Amino acid sequence: MTKAVKLMYPHLKKDTIDWMSHRFESKKTMTESGITPPRLWTADMPKEVEEDLLQAYQKVNN
Repeated sequence: MTKAVKLMYPHLKKDTIDWMSHRFESKKTMTESGITPPRLWTADMPKEVEEDLLQAYQKVNN
């Protein structure tokens, strides 16, 4: 996921990239496990950013 964030947002600092990667992966894992992520986790990342990251993640891992 870190590679996907770097691909989409190369200007971000490392700690921000790490935070975005962790948040995205945790939310994805919760959703796949049937757990609804806390609203706070979904509120601070715009839906468009999340969709862009998912596309970048799929590009990096294919």
